[in-house]
Amino acid sequence: MSGLTSMFESLSFKGILLFFALFAMLTAIPALLLYRSHSRLNKYAFLLWLTVNYAFLTFLQLGSLKSPETTFQSSHAGEEVILKLDEKASFDKIYTTALEGDTPVEGSRYRVYYHDIRIAGSNDLKNWEEFAVLDEKSYLKWDIEECGQKDYDYLRLSFNEASILTEIGLYDSSSKQFLPLEIFSSESEEAGKLIDEQDTLTADPDYRNETYFDEIYHARNAYEIAHHLPFYTAVHPLLGTRFIALGIKLFGMNPFGYRFAGAVTSVLLIPLMYALAYVLFRKRKAADLAALLFACDFMHFTTGRIATLEPFSLFFILLMYLFMALFRRTEIYHRPFEALKWLFLSGLSMAFAWSVKWTAIYASVGLAFIFFEHLFRCWRKEENEDKAAITLMIIIACFFFFVLIPMAVYFLCYIGIRIYDHTPVNLLEHLYQVADYIKYAFTYHAGLDDTHPYSSRWFMWLIDLRPIWYYVKYYDDNIRSISCFNNPLISYGGIAALLMLPYCRKVNGRFFLLPFAGYITLLLPWIFISRTAFAYHYYPCIPFLILLIIDLFEAIKEDSVRRKTVAVYLFFTILLFLAYLPVSGGFLSSRFYVTKILAVVRGWWYFGG
Repeated sequence: MSGLTSMFESLSFKGILLFFALFAMLTAIPALLLYRSHSRLNKYAFLLWLTVNYAFLTFLQLGSLKSPETTFQSSHAGEEVILKLDEKASFDKIYTTALEGDTPVEGSRYRVYYHDIRIAGSNDLKNWEEFAVLDEKSYLKWDIEECGQKDYDYLRLSFNEASILTEIGLYDSSSKQFLPLEIFSSESEEAGKLIDEQDTLTADPDYRNETYFDEIYHARNAYEIAHHLPFYTAVHPLLGTRFIALGIKLFGMNPFGYRFAGAVTSVLLIPLMYALAYVLFRKRKAADLAALLFACDFMHFTTGRIATLEPFSLFFILLMYLFMALFRRTEIYHRPFEALKWLFLSGLSMAFAWSVKWTAIYASVGLAFIFFEHLFRCWRKEENEDKAAITLMIIIACFFFFVLIPMAVYFLCYIGIRIYDHTPVNLLEHLYQVADYIKYAFTYHAGLDDTHPYSSRWFMWLIDLRPIWYYVKYYDDNIRSISCFNNPLISYGGIAALLMLPYCRKVNGRFFLLPFAGYITLLLPWIFISRTAFAYHYYPCIPFLILLIIDLFEAIKEDSVRRKTVAVYLFFTILLFLAYLPVSGGFLSSRFYVTKILAVVRGWWYFGG
């Protein structure tokens, strides 16, 4: 099993495409047999095939299952640990990484990161030569200190400021090996944790072995939840972080563990997109096309492979719109309890969405438009003498479903989490802590106006103008790069749909309110928000943009020209997805291919130098 894992981890982009093509063909065989069978599942054969293949790509090289977790926390400033090396060994690099301590220790402001660790070497334990000072630059990343070739029998770590250190390794570039180490002396019995996970060391770490971009916040908060630690700092609702923490509980504090929940949710979004499209258009071909387009969006793929909150937020946003779409298919005054069922499920989904990320509140405005439009339409055509009583019942129920329940769920999501060092002793104190945390988070986001080279404004998202560059690692002729942006054919196809749909639907049928309401209410607030924003803030809009594209295809009269147009559009959308896989997934690829061919316009789509 480990050999198979190593093989997949070492695959280059060409190898990945080859394996993916082979996997797609192999899974197509049972899908085709299923489609031709008389089973009820045959209708979902394409969706199953698509979901399985998307999952294969999503979990391919997602991250390592090995990462150091036992952490040494120095008890005071001035503490020393001496390591013993093999007498014949020499090294030229020092590898270090750190997780998080239990609490700030006396003499230190920190329980995250290490600071001012002085490294000195000796051969006789009397004469020491200091040759390096270690300061961690980012959470749970491997810091590699190049120190020139050193030949010592002993190594002394002096913690000039009480710090946290999870693992240290010494590497010899000439032999390409990490040196065996042992604790020679220490005043702490915990010093062995510094060198007890040497199997997690890797000579050339990349995104598969460490955090990148906002994982330094989300993975850290999830670790704090999983280990019941007080938060170092956090600025988002915590339901999504609890999902990330579940992955850490299952697989440990390693890249696979803290990315697992987001990857699973990203895969589940494909059938959820299918379900929403099917409820809207009542055609399996339209639903298949919507699921396929969503699977081919770069940003969806990228966002599913990083420990962030977006997949969870979008999942519940689409779920609340799915239930609202089912509500719109209900004759309110003939089947009021069925209408209440869908409204309850929509409100509950909205409650979960709010508890993941506040941007879901924007999408809730779209729900209100859809609800009142359907209620007004049913009211106008209904002559039922009880309609006033039914309407009042529904509105009162909606107050519970869309106001009280979301507020209750939001506060309940904080139960059992140590927001501050002091654990609340009663419900009132818990509510006070949550309210104080909300105030702090709101102040943080409202004042976030720092300049960033990859920040962007809402109008740039429409035309896919400025991706946000998450990660890059250079090799001699190769590169690993991760950039977050949309499939341009979906971005520009969505703009075409927005411009053409009013005319096409006027001629050939009624305009669908739901995708338009979802898209506009998620985008419109960003016109007025002045805080620093990035391309991934457009992510929740993408499914609704795809639904508008499907709506445009459905509005055009069925003929051979339309079929050819859809086929050509779909072909190039898939082709672009495969072509840009290296920079949406971080797969090893040719430096020339990524920086010269994929980077169409320097400064626009830029993936490395």
